[in-house]
Amino acid sequence: YLPEKWLLDAARRVCQIQQVTHALKFTHPDAKGSSLNSAGNSAAGEHQVGTHSIGDQLASDIVGNAAALDVYKFLSLSIGGKSLLDYACMQHPALAAALSNDAEQAGNWMAAFSSLAQPKGKPASHKLAKQVYWPLDNGEYHLLAPLFPTSLVHGVWKMIREDLFSETTKAAREAHRAGVSHLQGYHE
Repeated sequence: YLPEKWLLDAARRVCQIQQVTHALKFTHPDAKGSSLNSAGNSAAGEHQVGTHSIGDQLASDIVGNAAALDVYKFLSLSIGGKSLLDYACMQHPALAAALSNDAEQAGNWMAAFSSLAQPKGKPASHKLAKQVYWPLDNGEYHLLAPLFPTSLVHGVWKMIREDLFSETTKAAREAHRAGVSHLQGYHE
């Protein structure tokens, strides 16, 4: 592919995917409601576990057409500690210059790419999504629609993987078997 042709096609296909932290599809694969991109409720505090608990380690997921995942892979490329998606959202002039010599074309592509992080439509649930009636003090109810916290689950998975399989954990386990001390402990 020529870069211009691929970028034109990628800007067209980016609308087929959405960056999320809470995906509806894991609740039920046929549910047609909204997935959300949210860092969580920081007002919940440290005594409640939620997406806010993992802070800056928040890893986004992608939902939508798997055929467009190459666009996300491109936008995930990191330069100077930020992804191309971050630069597109900031409308960074260096990215615009790298994308195209035509400023209008570069601006259109950056606008299309930055839409990946934006919500698609109005938030909605679906009859196949799990829903919970939560009682209130006044005899009324809130209807809650729990979504699968993909970012939180990925963060926990990374911590467990580090606790079980990192090189320092392996060294601590070997030291324990040999009956010698090690600076770091390990979890089983």
